[in-house]
Amino acid sequence: MKVEELAEEVRRLSPAELNRFAEWFVQFDSEVWDQQFEADAAAGKFDAAAERAIQSHAAGQSTEL
Repeated sequence: MKVEELAEEVRRLSPAELNRFAEWFVQFDSEVWDQQFEADAAAGKFDAAAERAIQSHAAGQSTEL
């Protein structure tokens, strides 16, 4: 319900307002993504993947950039 109402409001924005909204939303979305990434990292969700990467690198299965 709320999403549909917001979508309708967005459709009514002028081009300048739409541009300002788009810029705001990109920033907002980036902040939300950063917060989720930090929470996932703190919870250890990337630990296994990091360990596999370290082991693969130690085994010579990667190259320096």
